[in-house]
Amino acid sequence: MSLQKYVRQVRPRNESYTPPVDKVQNFLTEAAGGIKPADLWKRDNLQRFIDKATSGELVDSLSAKFPALPKNNELIKLLKTLDDLPEGEDLTNFKKLFSKNIGPFSKVPKAENGFSTAKSGTPSGSQWEALIAVAVNKIKGKPWNKGPEWDDVGKFWGEYEKPSMKLGQDFIDKLGVSELKQLGGSTASTNPDWKGRDKTPKTDILGGTKKISLKKASGSQLMSAGQAEAISTFEAAMSMYSLDAKGKKQVESVISAIQDDMGRMSTRGTIGSLEKLRDSGNKLSKEDEAKIKEMEGLQLNAKTVTSKLENLFTNETFKSYFCWEAATGTVKFNPSPNAIANVIVKFQETGSIKDFLILDSPKGAGSTLAKGNNFFVSFKTGDANSRPYLALRSKNVRAIKKNVGEQVTFGEIIREELEKEGMLNESFQQLDEFAMFRKVKSKLKDVSARVVNAAKRVYDAVMKRISEAFNYIKTLGEKMIKGLMNFLGVDVSSVKTSGGGKWPL
Repeated sequence: MSLQKYVRQVRPRNESYTPPVDKVQNFLTEAAGGIKPADLWKRDNLQRFIDKATSGELVDSLSAKFPALPKNNELIKLLKTLDDLPEGEDLTNFKKLFSKNIGPFSKVPKAENGFSTAKSGTPSGSQWEALIAVAVNKIKGKPWNKGPEWDDVGKFWGEYEKPSMKLGQDFIDKLGVSELKQLGGSTASTNPDWKGRDKTPKTDILGGTKKISLKKASGSQLMSAGQAEAISTFEAAMSMYSLDAKGKKQVESVISAIQDDMGRMSTRGTIGSLEKLRDSGNKLSKEDEAKIKEMEGLQLNAKTVTSKLENLFTNETFKSYFCWEAATGTVKFNPSPNAIANVIVKFQETGSIKDFLILDSPKGAGSTLAKGNNFFVSFKTGDANSRPYLALRSKNVRAIKKNVGEQVTFGEIIREELEKEGMLNESFQQLDEFAMFRKVKSKLKDVSARVVNAAKRVYDAVMKRISEAFNYIKTLGEKMIKGLMNFLGVDVSSVKTSGGGKWPL
């Protein structure tokens, strides 16, 4: 098909595009990124060019828009009749027509206008973050086709411009952002007490005060896998729950219950009866025997303690703190505030926000996050031959108060008091602290007054120190639960999560 008749009809348009003088120097290297005539007939570029040229959305590499062409413009009418790139003289004439109406092909960049010439692949999660940032910035008239985000995803723009722009508009409409950028850097500094090694920020993209955690609707989770990460998240929840009014009350209730179990026999007058035996040398009465039998039925042990702790961690408030930490990284990224997310967004790659949640508080957003999610915690206890996990040496409450990090343990108290009375023999050393305590109680029915007296002194000293320790633990604030577990020689061995609901773990 000859193009000479089209060229003869073309006149220089008064509104033809002429780049400002100060932009000319910037075009020296743009030819490499400019569209070529043949590119218009690759993929869906021809229709894309017609749409952009007639809507005034066609841009140069500096984002300056070419004037819109009328739909009845000679170039547009011609393009609608061509099925392939012209050849020979027709190609020469086509280039002249294009130059008259638009300018040289080299000044129409491929990437910025979304003219892809080959399939670019599928964007990763990180690249979707960049695509959304580019789209928001373009819509809001901010620099969008330069910088790290564009450098990473410019190759995807031709294929993913449409869903990206839809997503960008959704972010503007629903979240009120006016500019977005990726956080930058693949890692952030974490709390020194954090056991997990994953340092990936919870925040993916920043928009003013919005620190957005971005998740694909197809199944992204709130937290990364791994036991160290799960245990650290659990410990963070413990610290926040200890400061919560309801949480503190629950922890104090557990402390009181454990303390009551430890000393219950003294409240029933058994010790008073045994003191008479010390002085008289008589055998125990049936009444005393009944009381001792009752005392021996109080089987306080590691299993009992961990059962009480498990009950503490199964309520909805604690679960809300766990899910809150998993989503925000509030404790984990305490040294890196930008890495702590305050909005979570679930998006669809077709170009829309499926769900979003403003992370306002553990009791608000945390409760929403907790719906459908569960976790299961297992504990381990210290044995007779090793100190409990994180048990630091300290001889009394005064020493404890000098350093919150130092805390005497139940096992240490038992061993120290037994040693004072010369009772820390081989039969005791093979036992854990709970079994030691039960054995001290059992000694209170010994027929020997000397043994009874020694056991009573140990018992009384242990109960006094336990009371002091528990009273101090109640003052530890965010370390209260950890302090209780440390005192009892109990530590978390594993945390298993079961994700579900709208925001799965």
